[in-house]
Amino acid sequence: EKCPEESQEADISNQELLRRVFSNKLIWYICIANACLYIVRLGIPFWAPIFLKDLKGIELTGAGWQVAAYEISGIMGGIGAGWVSDKLFNGRRGPVGVFFMFSVAASLAAFWFMPEGANWLSALALSGVGFFIYGPQILTGVASADFASKKAIGTANGLVGTFGYLGIGISGAAVGRIADLYDWGGVFMFFFAAAMVGALFFALTWHHNAEGNQKKKKA
Repeated sequence: EKCPEESQEADISNQELLRRVFSNKLIWYICIANACLYIVRLGIPFWAPIFLKDLKGIELTGAGWQVAAYEISGIMGGIGAGWVSDKLFNGRRGPVGVFFMFSVAASLAAFWFMPEGANWLSALALSGVGFFIYGPQILTGVASADFASKKAIGTANGLVGTFGYLGIGISGAAVGRIADLYDWGGVFMFFFAAAMVGALFFALTWHHNAEGNQKKKKA
């Protein structure tokens, strides 16, 4: 038998469902954070081989395994972020997202300033970018489910995912142009700025989790 809250939610119209999602500021914060992190998430593996070859003097085969390390470490980062937010922050995704996005920025700086010939150190820095960018990527999907009602989870996830594609589009359109105008320094400043803005919007969800959100709705 359904509880009163579930029965009431089952009767929500499609228009009301959309209104609840689109008027939820927490969902919009996660949308913008997701767009920012995807600028880095897809931009780095696409451009890293060229960057490593042109400025670090690393052959494409060597660059390839560094990008592979980025992806592998990212899987561990996604698992780690979920575990930390559940166990240490009582389901709050914001604090973990902030820490990870700041760590993305720090890893990007280390990768950018790594001297030529320090192949293992640049691989470590690139792995750090992967580890810390995959964590927030996982958290955005979880957070959108936390902040939406049960019936609106699909709509909320769809909206957040759309902003991820927007971030991919921005990265694809902007990075090449920035590289032409401002060289690689401009590209890394662009990635760094995206990470910082992403951290800001995760910070706006700092005190919210699924339990607190449900209590607020019932009140």
